[in-house]
Amino acid sequence: MNVSGVVMVCVVLRYMKYRWTKEEEETRQMYDMVVKIIDVLRSHNEACQENKDLQPYMPIPHVRDSLIQPQDREIGDQWHLAIQEAILEKCSDNDGIVHIAVDKNSREGCVYVKCLSPEYAGKAFKALHGSWFDGKKFEYYKDLGRKISCILDYA
Repeated sequence: MNVSGVVMVCVVLRYMKYRWTKEEEETRQMYDMVVKIIDVLRSHNEACQENKDLQPYMPIPHVRDSLIQPQDREIGDQWHLAIQEAILEKCSDNDGIVHIAVDKNSREGCVYVKCLSPEYAGKAFKALHGSWFDGKKFEYYKDLGRKISCILDYA
């Protein structure tokens, strides 16, 4: 066996060790994430036992937001578009939304949703009120008396 053969065997063994180590690390990270998910669900269940007003289930985005903080995700300067996308996704069965505006300067995080009619505004309200985005809860704020706009506080 010549020197190049020995070098080749050493390189292959080193690569295999690297791959095994990487796979073990990924498996460990997956198990750690499962443990964290179980902890979030357990603590929510305990909170539900104490506060009967809480919903007994936890939406998947809320679990995600509890585990991976929004600032750790890559939304960047387009955060307002991510909020608009989330609203459109939650209201996917509502064709009456004509405009969504996110007040970028609001400390409360106001989102304005304009609809074609009071019926569509009510449908948007029902879909969004109490839903979660980036660890924050959408809550109804006021309707400006026009009955066709739904203002949500992204608190």
